Amino acid sequence: MIDNETRRKIIIEYGAGETVTALAEKYKLSRTTISKILGSVKTEQKLSNNCTKTERVGVAIGRVKEIDEQDNKELARKTVNAIMSS
Repeated sequence: MIDNETRRKIIIEYGAGETVTALAEKYKLSRTTISKILGSVKTEQKLSNNCTKTERVGVAIGRVKEIDEQDNKELARKTVNAIMSS
């Protein structure tokens, strides 16, 4: 399983212009795994074929923020469950 820090790095590097193949080699993962991590980022970038590097980085940053929000929700859920069980 891939940790969230690695996911963030992959998303940001892709937004900065790295290719899926280069990321797969760098992180020793399959291209399919990288594509799954980048799912929404790649979709958003494909919608605007002529997006600039700034726009690509913006999309990547937005996706990283989504991951952070999911992490915070999961932490809150675990905390509430721990409080309820004690």
